Amino acid sequence: KYLKVIKYLLNNDERAKIAIENIENFVNGAIDLGLGNLNFNRTISTCSGGEFQRLRMVNIISSKLSNLLLVLDEPTESLHPVEVNKMIQILFGLKKNNTLLIVEHNKKVIDLADKIYCLGPGGGAKGGSIINYDKYKKSLEYKLEYCFFEPTNKQNIKLVSDFLNYKGTFNFRENTLTALRGTSGVGKTT
Repeated sequence: KYLKVIKYLLNNDERAKIAIENIENFVNGAIDLGLGNLNFNRTISTCSGGEFQRLRMVNIISSKLSNLLLVLDEPTESLHPVEVNKMIQILFGLKKNNTLLIVEHNKKVIDLADKIYCLGPGGGAKGGSIINYDKYKKSLEYKLEYCFFEPTNKQNIKLVSDFLNYKGTFNFRENTLTALRGTSGVGKTT
């Protein structure tokens, strides 16, 4: 809303109109990527990994550059599954006027690729060769040997933050793998 008022006030200044239009494109792109909750006075270091990743994408999208080779390193890293779907839409939008080369581990994104190249079969001296996708998938198969046990030690942690209003207590058992999930920016890392 503020940008529309400023645009109206600076109606005769062509440079100001271009600047306002660029800001407007960036803000709209940020809102489209679910970043409408961010304030302009927040520093990058306070952003979650997913927020930072999406801010980088907003920068690419709002630039409106075309006919480029865009190399993106894990664009869905740190994103919630709901946010991955939005990122996929954005990637398909970018693909219309650009060539995308994406380093990605998210199966959903990989399965939507027009062409898949895999490097392997191992790392270091055993890596670097282009291998068939089926061979790559086979190399990921492994047997997991496990045993069940009931851990006895528990931890109860009350979540406290100067920035976020947490509610409740986080309970988990020691010597276990505990997953914490939620959309970007809800305070998982904090």
